[in-house]
Amino acid sequence: MDAAAPAAGGSAGASTDGAAMPSGGSRGDGSAPRDSSPASGDALGSSGTPPEAGAAARPCAFTLCETFEDVPVGGRPSSAVWSSVGAGIVVDEVHAFRGTKALHIPPTLKGSHMISTSKGLPMPGKNLFGRVFFWIENAPPFGKGYLHWTLAQSLGKNAAGNSMQHNFGGEAYGGKPSTYLSYNSWSPAGYSGFSKAHSVGIPLKAWQCVEWHYDTTQSKATFWWNGAELTSLGFTNPPGMTQFNFPDFTKVSIGWTEYHDPLSPWEVWIDEIALHSERIGCDR
Repeated sequence: MDAAAPAAGGSAGASTDGAAMPSGGSRGDGSAPRDSSPASGDALGSSGTPPEAGAAARPCAFTLCETFEDVPVGGRPSSAVWSSVGAGIVVDEVHAFRGTKALHIPPTLKGSHMISTSKGLPMPGKNLFGRVFFWIENAPPFGKGYLHWTLAQSLGKNAAGNSMQHNFGGEAYGGKPSTYLSYNSWSPAGYSGFSKAHSVGIPLKAWQCVEWHYDTTQSKATFWWNGAELTSLGFTNPPGMTQFNFPDFTKVSIGWTEYHDPLSPWEVWIDEIALHSERIGCDR
């Protein structure tokens, strides 16, 4: 268990479900990004610090909570709530943000290690809020090749009948020491929606809290990093791009998917997953 407060800043650092992984394209999503310029605002130092780790797990106050505290060590979350994909993902007691347990993504190169749920979805009012804590123990070297990972994927079918994947994760570009939190939407029909990136140094060996809000009524996305909004990453889908309008989200997948071939493995822990129809925050 990790009782120390997470680090703020540090070296660069940082990820679907049972569906087939997209292939091809510079972003691993089948097509070129529409907006691939990383934003330079909202540096990590101004993006808040998550609450101190080591507290007891708290009673659930949201539509869905997953603390992993009820899962036996070496097991996977309840199959009544979650499906899973990826060899070796189990709950252990090596790192935990709250309580004593978290989901371990074992050392992994290219591929998908995710748990997925449809419980409570779609959310009332067509507003999906999500929150997850993650700990990166080991990461591939950055600045060598291109890395693109998904941490949280939200799926559904929009009014145009297009099945959409909204992916929140990160990237590391070859030749650049920085990493980026990133968002992109993708459809199996073979096109990509908006893609945005936000420059940030992601600390290793420290708990980080990320949140997202997808408002289907406005096709609007909002993101938070350790409690502070990343205004440069959020957006509202512009007129004339109705094929990318947000769906009613009926499935959420959490974990780690790497679309490219890193030189060395990722190793990650996931804790304190929550989904709700209102903002969740990092301290609840």
